[in-house]
Amino acid sequence: MKIADKVSRLFFNKNLWHFQVGFLFLDLGARCSQVAIAWWALRVTHSASVFATMMAAATCAELLARLLPGSLADRYNKIKVVIACNAVAATTCALLTCMAYTQHYESISVSVLMATTSAAIGVRDPIQSSIIPMLVDPQEVSTAFGTKGMLYSFALLIGPLIASTLLSVVGEANTLLADFLSIVIGSLLVATVLRTPLQIGQPVTGVRTGASGTFLRSFARLSMLRKVKAELYLSMFAMCANFSLFPFFFVLMPFYVQRQTHRPAWVLGVLDAAFAVGIFVGSGWFVKAANSWLRRDHTVAFGFGLMAANMLTVLAFRSYPALFLAFFAGGLGLMLINVNTSTVRALATPSSHLNQMTSIVSFLSTAINPIGTFAAGALLATIGFNATLAVLALISVASGMTIPFVAEVRRFMRMSNEALTGAYGATYPDAFR
Repeated sequence: MKIADKVSRLFFNKNLWHFQVGFLFLDLGARCSQVAIAWWALRVTHSASVFATMMAAATCAELLARLLPGSLADRYNKIKVVIACNAVAATTCALLTCMAYTQHYESISVSVLMATTSAAIGVRDPIQSSIIPMLVDPQEVSTAFGTKGMLYSFALLIGPLIASTLLSVVGEANTLLADFLSIVIGSLLVATVLRTPLQIGQPVTGVRTGASGTFLRSFARLSMLRKVKAELYLSMFAMCANFSLFPFFFVLMPFYVQRQTHRPAWVLGVLDAAFAVGIFVGSGWFVKAANSWLRRDHTVAFGFGLMAANMLTVLAFRSYPALFLAFFAGGLGLMLINVNTSTVRALATPSSHLNQMTSIVSFLSTAINPIGTFAAGALLATIGFNATLAVLALISVASGMTIPFVAEVRRFMRMSNEALTGAYGATYPDAFR
């Protein structure tokens, strides 16, 4: 069946579209809330370090919550778990909206509400992927996940633009109200899937995975990663990328736009959008073209260089064209890193262990986010914005310069796709027993 025919069939799948469009509204609401709260906190506290601590706590809550979906999905109906998480997110957003309208800002209360929302998202989002295959025929699963990725990418692109425009025009309180309405609409659309006659999301009978079992599996995956030296090093480089990039976008850039340059909020949204456009372009032809010009490890190093150039441009230039171009290049750089490292991982890891390898690398990459955010906040308070941004850029430069000199990484990065297939299993057999 042609792809167009598959997409056409999915369009008439009401349950799938209600579910995925519902998550589009949920993702938009979550992204807009992050921007609105950042702008609000910085305006009231005048301190990026305070907001960085709040953001680190919220990110840590989401990270810990991501360990729970396996056991919850085994015990309860998945759709009902998602609806419960949506109710929590809507409630916390409503409370934040009320606080903003009454101009009652209190850092601890806002931090607790942010952490609660992040924990709900951490439980909800992984379960989303396990529900989608239940809404379509087996031959349509890959196309359904393609539409999921497309909608998420759209939210990534348009979310900051909507939030920053609303902030510039109607202020924080009305922006948070719009976020609340978006979450409510998304929750109602997802809830309609409960009316389907199919047994969607029912708990698995006979198998119960407790929290202790979840943690034990995580340690087993970590042991596997430790034995696969090449992937261990690649995961460290991914952690370095997140360590610098996450606080750059969620802490330093809001501070830069509001406190350093005193520009309107829409500038932050446009810069985020430029980065997202770079991601879209980079995920397509640009990575293939770069790999045809350079060896794969050099391409990844070049990606780190583009990310560093993105950060250094913020230090050196304040003109809009230079900043937009720099953020677009930063998005390209991130894709040069992610696409190539993901390709090596997907091809070299034995298929029987690929999900385990992907999950532990993803977990470690995310685990560094609160640490990087907290560190960036501490650096901002001690050495200032310019020096902090220079440190983050230096991390990217050092990572890019190191990659071609790590023998294990260089060895697998320079293999052809055919030679990479199952290469980890042949090289590190003890890791997959």
